[in-house]
Amino acid sequence: MQDSLTGRALREGEYVVRDVLGRGGMATVYRAYSRSLETDVALKVMAPRLATDFEMRERFHDEARLLSRLFHPNLLTVHYFGEEDQIVYMAMRLVTGGTLRDRLTAMGGTLDLVSAARLIHGVADALQAAHDANIVHLDVKPSNVLLGRADWPLLADTGIAEVMQTFAGGIGLRAADRAGAVRGADNPGLDAAPGGRSAAATAAVQPRAAVTDRRHSSPRVSEEP
Repeated sequence: MQDSLTGRALREGEYVVRDVLGRGGMATVYRAYSRSLETDVALKVMAPRLATDFEMRERFHDEARLLSRLFHPNLLTVHYFGEEDQIVYMAMRLVTGGTLRDRLTAMGGTLDLVSAARLIHGVADALQAAHDANIVHLDVKPSNVLLGRADWPLLADTGIAEVMQTFAGGIGLRAADRAGAVRGADNPGLDAAPGGRSAAATAAVQPRAAVTDRRHSSPRVSEEP
């Protein structure tokens, strides 16, 4: 499989790949034109060296399935996912505003009170929607929060997520970890927190997304470690 897909058409011409938006260890994200939607989309393509591994392909498909199950204005939308000529990909909503990490870097590591509260509220609502679907996001950090129009926050990268299952005696977790193994464990910490949000959602946002500085009146949104 060629390293760059620029100019190639996938799914019988439905997606025409235009240019590279970013590269990571597991995938490359392209801008592509969707013929049916008549707009650009983000095409996340699995790295060629991983696409030949059955377990890694299943993990990639699991991420697409997880996203397709979740419907929330603060979560990315998956339009389609599949394989073609050893190209493993998913087509998603295109977000061009960068990440929260980019914004924090540009702002010197802090945000004003109104912006911080708006972003945290959006991410927390997205986490609650995932929790309601029995999914716990395990990698909430500024680089996984995309900024849409008017800095609308969208939580991305559900590749690291836990699927909650009900076991005798309580709730447990079943998850595909970074090595692709499946693990399960009792997790009594998933009780609802005050205000209606789950403890999992609250805990996921607070340590990584916001730190309260008692010397000032506004919360300080910090960069990821």
